Amino acid sequence: MALLAAAVLVPLLILAYLLSRGGGDPDFTAAKRSTVMLFGLEGGQGSGFFVSDDLILTNQHVAALSPQLLVGVSRDGDEPAQIEYATELVANHPFLDIAVLRVSNRATIGSTGPQISTEPVGDIGLPAVTIGDSSGVVIGDQVFSTGFPGRLGITSTDDMGELRLPAVVATRGEVANFGIWPGCSNPDLDTFIPADSPPGVKCSQGGDIDRGVLLSTFSSGQGASGSPVFNDDQVIGVVYAGAPDEANASLNIASSTFRTWLAEIVATTP
Repeated sequence: MALLAAAVLVPLLILAYLLSRGGGDPDFTAAKRSTVMLFGLEGGQGSGFFVSDDLILTNQHVAALSPQLLVGVSRDGDEPAQIEYATELVANHPFLDIAVLRVSNRATIGSTGPQISTEPVGDIGLPAVTIGDSSGVVIGDQVFSTGFPGRLGITSTDDMGELRLPAVVATRGEVANFGIWPGCSNPDLDTFIPADSPPGVKCSQGGDIDRGVLLSTFSSGQGASGSPVFNDDQVIGVVYAGAPDEANASLNIASSTFRTWLAEIVATTP
């Protein structure tokens, strides 16, 4: 009987240990609810995620779509997103392809297009993510991302002539490799900073960042830019592009390169 009890107890202890280390299924619900769909008023889309009550982190090249972006949120997480807000640019990193937006207005899509209200925004009531440290992640670690891959303009409608947004997509994979974030002298980076970017969205010269890029084994695509990459329940990267010559891989800005900068922005933004 003692041997039988031990045979049952040991696997349970192992399972508890694995779950304590994040070995169980991740909770996609909070991650999905924190993730938003971003639309440029002149076209284009991307993803982002709440890092405080009203601040959203995304890519610079998403923020550059328009001085004001529309925000689609999914309060349930599994239901189609609904446009509820508009944003303003708060800050951008002068070197990395990331930017911080603030929810500034309520917004909807009417028969004549976007309708942006001047009424107070009020309590948004969506969860903010925790930014982790990507320097502790190793190749083979499990990761997942939540975002809105695909292409959809703000004038896209369903068969009834009404705008219908998709639901948030959760994609799982693992850390495949690390790379160097290139300096702004790299001409390829110009595609992330359009000439007609809003004021403040610029890229200055700088040195390369070792382990600044995290390669993950899940696919990316247009619309996924700005999506958070989670290890357990913490964000350790931001999707910025698909991996060249890799259909099922994405390139992500590692959180260790921006987490201190972002913490200062969040702490000092009223």
